[in-house]
Amino acid sequence: MCQCIYCGQDNATSTSHIIPESLGSKTTLKRGVCGECNLAINREVEEPIIRSLGVLRGFFEIEGKRDERPTISIEARYGTGRHQFSARSAIDVLSRVFVFKNFTDPQGTTRKIAFLAFDQQAIFEHRERYNPRHTDSPLNEIPQDNLQGLEFWVDFDFSVFSDPRCLRMIAKIAFEWWCLERSPEFLTSIDYDDIRRYIRSGTEVDRPLVSVIDNLEVDGYLRGVPFGAHVLYRHVNPRLNSLVMVVSPFDLIYYQVVLSRNYRPLAADSMITCVNPQSGESYSPRIENPRGRVLILNGAVPADSLDSRLVVERIAPRLLLRLNEGMKNIIEQSGQRPRGADST
Repeated sequence: MCQCIYCGQDNATSTSHIIPESLGSKTTLKRGVCGECNLAINREVEEPIIRSLGVLRGFFEIEGKRDERPTISIEARYGTGRHQFSARSAIDVLSRVFVFKNFTDPQGTTRKIAFLAFDQQAIFEHRERYNPRHTDSPLNEIPQDNLQGLEFWVDFDFSVFSDPRCLRMIAKIAFEWWCLERSPEFLTSIDYDDIRRYIRSGTEVDRPLVSVIDNLEVDGYLRGVPFGAHVLYRHVNPRLNSLVMVVSPFDLIYYQVVLSRNYRPLAADSMITCVNPQSGESYSPRIENPRGRVLILNGAVPADSLDSRLVVERIAPRLLLRLNEGMKNIIEQSGQRPRGADST
């Protein structure tokens, strides 16, 4: 029998999804975790965070364990016009028609009504129904340049990234990934007692084991990763005494995870892995580092970054910008452009 990497019992027969299955991953750890620990971590740590990440799961079309996608509440904005709707994916957004009434468009012109959509046929059908009933103010096509003002807004609470359960989930991902690389037996030593205790109960000693990274060097080094991919990065060096990894869900926010404070490898070694959340497949991307050197992780977290809540509050505007840019790129990559017709 194999020992559980968390409790040490000789019944590690459960299969654990290293990155939760509902976040999009096929990579599993077999015969490393017992059923009791696997169930406890899933219920206490992962499930509440997975629910809070429903917006991201929906936009990347990640299905849950029951083949369900979360519904996203979205507000389409065009000038002062607002249109509330629900969607389950980016493709779902592209199939909708947005109706705005009695508003001012982005150019400052007052409009009675406007129909906007990414589907030209849908706009044509609305015009065919509207014009015969409103002969005094027929719909006119909106020039393409004017449609740059169409925006989509989604409420997302970034504080989930500093939730203690989220930090424990990140630690679990790093720990089990390292276990997958080295084998479960390797991780049963006392050198990993701190990280396993933290994952199971949230107990920490001294400095935090998981820290939110606010460091431009890390951002620059990993920014070549496609938006949306889960990222795991590790570099070990014989001169350093600790084993540290970077974990980034959806390549949106970076965490530094200290797996062991007593680790000295025989030789330097680096690893970077990405997980496509839509296919669940793992791959090794090529990272172009302009400085021509590896990223040394032990110095990645500044001294004032130990309170994850404060760091997330500080970088939330950057996270929002990154999220909006990434989601805008997803829509643009579909090749579709908004169309519209309105009446003054």
